[in-house]
Amino acid sequence: MEFKSKVKNKVLSGQSREIIHSVLKFMKEEANVDGFVIPLAKVQERVAKATGVSIRTIKTIAQEARIIDHGEKSSFSTPNKKRKVTHTKTEVDAFDQRFLTRIIINFQLTEKETPSMKRIHEKFCLDTGYEGCVESLRKEVRKIGFRWRKKWNQSNGEA
Repeated sequence: MEFKSKVKNKVLSGQSREIIHSVLKFMKEEANVDGFVIPLAKVQERVAKATGVSIRTIKTIAQEARIIDHGEKSSFSTPNKKRKVTHTKTEVDAFDQRFLTRIIINFQLTEKETPSMKRIHEKFCLDTGYEGCVESLRKEVRKIGFRWRKKWNQSNGEA
């Protein structure tokens, strides 16, 4: 049975290169000894030594490979893969975004004040029932496109 590589003509990650280096060192070590460092019958132990991975990991991968061979799974999984987490409290729909925009503009036009995030948050929570914190709302305000900084007071040199 001929082995067909799935990584041919693909860029290998640093981790893959490290494993290949470990296998290469193991093979060179066996070539220098003119024999086998670990007997051929101990396949998993040989693979663990060659790759630099624990025997337990080799067994886990072998078990997953059997599942793939039976067709129950399509490919190997990545353990501890980061998953996208949705933040329900910070999600503001298009209507609420327009409402938030209106609140900020009203602070500037009708109340003649520079809006602070604390006051915007208080008003937005009161009017819409928003449950997120000030920082979550700040993200939404930045997403809409509002940005402001502290105003420099030139008369007394303070921010």
